[in-house]
Amino acid sequence: MNAISIRSIFKAPKPPTPQQRALQELHDAEHALLVALSEREHATATVSYNECRVKRLKAYVTTEIA
Repeated sequence: MNAISIRSIFKAPKPPTPQQRALQELHDAEHALLVALSEREHATATVSYNECRVKRLKAYVTTEIA
């Protein structure tokens, strides 16, 4: 019994199957998609913020000139 347990500990790991590789690649792709969506959301918010900022500053400048 001990010999079997020791042998199983020292067995070389098996390379992943094509199915396991595909699942890992799917996981990686889903993660990359979530990162990209988060970046897009942040960029959209930054654009909106800067549009409002420009509008506010233009209004301020035009009232100061008049």
